[in-house]
Amino acid sequence: MTDYLRVRDNDTGHELSVPRSHYDANAKAYTVVDKPAVDAAGDPLPVKHRTTVAKAAEEKQSKTGGQQATTTKEI
Repeated sequence: MTDYLRVRDNDTGHELSVPRSHYDANAKAYTVVDKPAVDAAGDPLPVKHRTTVAKAAEEKQSKTGGQQATTTKEI
């Protein structure tokens, strides 16, 4: 059975499970994270992609104070 490690790709920031042999061959490309790498059945966990959309949206909202109306209401 293949031994998997949960790692973070240093270039992209994505978190993924890789075989230990793959990590050993290219250790500079990854940082080992202290999380399980496989599920209860022993299958590797799916990739957790790094996204910056949520952070950018939060920063934008904090700068504007939420949504602002762009038009005036007709009476």
